[in-house]
Amino acid sequence: MSPPTESTEILLTPARRLPVWLPKALFESALIVLSVLLALGVDEWRDDRARQRRVAEALAGVRAELRENHKLVQEAGAYHSALADTFAALAARGIARPDPGVFRQGLLAPASVLRNAWESAEAAGTTNEMPYATVLQLSRVYARQAEYEAIAHALLETTYDQVARDGPDALLSRYAHYIALERDFAGRERQLAVLYDQVLRATR
Repeated sequence: MSPPTESTEILLTPARRLPVWLPKALFESALIVLSVLLALGVDEWRDDRARQRRVAEALAGVRAELRENHKLVQEAGAYHSALADTFAALAARGIARPDPGVFRQGLLAPASVLRNAWESAEAAGTTNEMPYATVLQLSRVYARQAEYEAIAHALLETTYDQVARDGPDALLSRYAHYIALERDFAGRERQLAVLYDQVLRATR
């Protein structure tokens, strides 16, 4: 029988024991990994909570702004509707010129609607964190509001130009021509008020 070689001796040697420090090192490594994962999870949870707070605060501000705009538009619509009825009644009686006190707030008195809360949310990027459906509804109502403001601005400029050119007496004598305009403007304000109401209900 041939003597055992070096490789044979290695194969016949009992399995080497693990270093005594290895289980402890593995356990400590696992604890470190777990601690990192927990820390990341906590940070993500905090970030999510902070995002939810930002969105909730921004949405609350926008909803408060829309409620105020709803009230202002309703008041303006009621004024323009009443003014149209008054002008129609005076024209039916053949009154040449109404008393200036009839339109106590002016021939046109559009609502001074607000958009500060919405613009602040956009500037801060909070609208990017809101649900898409919510942003879509809010964008729609503010776009309609901007149309209302643009029409109001154009009509007021035209009225001021007429007063500057012809004088206030000429404007008073043509009051009957404004009946349709007052009714149209009141209708636009009613439509905007309905849209405000719909968006407020949808974003509760």
